[in-house]
Amino acid sequence: SLTPCLRPSFRLSSQSAETKDPAPDQEVADPIVLKDVEIAALQVKLAEEGKLLADMKNKYLRALADGENIRNRSKKELEDSKIFSIQSFAKELLPVSDVLEKALESVPEEDRAKNRSLCVASEG
Repeated sequence: SLTPCLRPSFRLSSQSAETKDPAPDQEVADPIVLKDVEIAALQVKLAEEGKLLADMKNKYLRALADGENIRNRSKKELEDSKIFSIQSFAKELLPVSDVLEKALESVPEEDRAKNRSLCVASEG
């Protein structure tokens, strides 16, 4: 071991004059290595947060797309139900129309001309 007067004395500007040099058998942590470790840890955390952000964005976009699909599907179902209800109503009116037509055919022409209601029914 070096004698105290011959041991080199290096101090960083951040160290105060009161700081004692470590004993020769103690290992000193290099501040640059510590900063590199901290930077690496922060980079790993940043990468994890980036993955989480990408995952959340993906889920958000999927939820928006699902909402749009539900709106479009509901709109189409509403249009289809309107068309179906009109078709059903028209199908139900066909037998009524046929019966009225047969009833008007059974009434003689001169009786239809005398009765205003029959005249309107035969024209309409």
